[in-house]
Amino acid sequence: MKIQPLTSGIATAIGFAIVWTLCFILVWALPALSMNIFADMMHSSDMNMQWHFGVSGFVIELLAWSIISGFTGWLIAVFYNRLS
Repeated sequence: MKIQPLTSGIATAIGFAIVWTLCFILVWALPALSMNIFADMMHSSDMNMQWHFGVSGFVIELLAWSIISGFTGWLIAVFYNRLS
């Protein structure tokens, strides 16, 4: 079975865009809880950090995550097809 690299890349990019948007909304709506979760994930107790929200940051990071994840999905499909 072959995987379509372009389709796989686009699907991965869309999936990451949805996850990134949901994560951004969660952090925006519940910043204190999100900071606690982030500190636990990083094994840190330094709570001096602050979240900085802006439309431009959201759009730039959304594009970056989508492009990187789309390329990764494409690359995985290419390698899978060559190895199968």
